[in-house]
Amino acid sequence: MPSSNTIFLLATMSLGALPLSAAWPARPASVILKGRQISGYIGCSDAQTKKLGQDFADAASIANYAVGTLTTDKNAYKNYLRDEDHEHAEGMWSAIELNNTPNDDEHQGVGYAFSVRCAADDDTDCSSRTTESWAITDAKPQDGDTPREMKICPKYFTDSLTKRSTTDKVYKPNPKRTDNSWCTPKPYKLSDFMVGGVTLLHEMTHLDIVGVRADYPQFHDDEGNFDYHGTQDIDDLEPQNNPPQQARNLMSLWRDGNNVDGTVEPYHSAENIAASAFEWYVIDLCEYPDDMPV
Repeated sequence: MPSSNTIFLLATMSLGALPLSAAWPARPASVILKGRQISGYIGCSDAQTKKLGQDFADAASIANYAVGTLTTDKNAYKNYLRDEDHEHAEGMWSAIELNNTPNDDEHQGVGYAFSVRCAADDDTDCSSRTTESWAITDAKPQDGDTPREMKICPKYFTDSLTKRSTTDKVYKPNPKRTDNSWCTPKPYKLSDFMVGGVTLLHEMTHLDIVGVRADYPQFHDDEGNFDYHGTQDIDDLEPQNNPPQQARNLMSLWRDGNNVDGTVEPYHSAENIAASAFEWYVIDLCEYPDDMPV
């Protein structure tokens, strides 16, 4: 969820350059990147820091897996995005991993940084919205040297859609009964596979600097009166608390010609970018048919 209000930081520590595997494996368990060794989360316990480190690595894995493999003819793409969205979508998926590029003079204009804060249980930003938030990201362009902040809400660590990481199981197609595999036989649906990294991928697309690196156009936030390059939420669409279905419903508006002036374009929706990549990730690693229910 993006925030159009400036978040004032008492302390800020950038994720900066966080190493991931240089090679990009193509098949099941080896595609999962190891958790990032991060120090400097604000207000996070050791357990929260460890989980978030893995989940940010998962976000990069999921986004990168879509680049060059998730083509416009696949249902995992067509469920969420139009043909004309493909260049933007690939740009955004590619930009997510650039957080691993050093944000220094040598790599100026390539990497980026942002800060992460774990919210307290009584945080009003997390609990005072129409629906309880998993995370809130400051969507304003960076002003000066202080990176923008992503706030992780308490719900993130307890909700069924975000409390797991990809490393909780293995991606083994056609598993035996004793295998701890994500790839279960039918019936299954996308929500059965959801992990925290999908939400973090969603949130990272809200960051203005990520939109800049993805070569997204400039948009204007009328409520906050600022220009930005990141994505939007689609909280006004049903069903609430089922983000992939919301994303599919948005795509249906455009596909069926029911979009009206002001309807968010699919590539500009954080969830359409995140859900499409994750649906393809699961389908391909589990060798499922390209017809995933949500």
